[in-house]
Amino acid sequence: MTDRIGPWLDPYKIVPPVDAEFQLRAANAGMAFASTQEIHLSIWHPVAEGLDRLTLAVNSQPAAARISTPRKAGDLWNATATVDAVLLADDYTVLELHLSRLQRLARNRPGLGVAEIRVVPLGWRRVINRLAQVFASIGPARRPS
Repeated sequence: MTDRIGPWLDPYKIVPPVDAEFQLRAANAGMAFASTQEIHLSIWHPVAEGLDRLTLAVNSQPAAARISTPRKAGDLWNATATVDAVLLADDYTVLELHLSRLQRLARNRPGLGVAEIRVVPLGWRRVINRLAQVFASIGPARRPS
């Protein structure tokens, strides 16, 4: 890349941050970037053991998921699976779930449920966490009566 757009510039001689300036030069040269994002999946299962692990692949490449501690929510258990994934700049990104026997649908057992899926740029994680803390400190939303 540096052979096409040159090296990092001296941060004391340019106005934007060096990484932003470097990426702008690359974009102006027609280069595309794949970006690493954090994908959050809200997963549900009738038993907590169904949420102890999640095997998946992103664009056919194995990916490791971090699972939050399952919590009881009514008749089901809920957890959040988080995976860092490289999203393709010029194509679809495919997320494949490889379900365990307990997670698969069976005659007398519902399978794993996936509710909300969120994608968060890794650089924004700190900002989003801080905003979540601010909103949580305000208190729960109240419906008008």
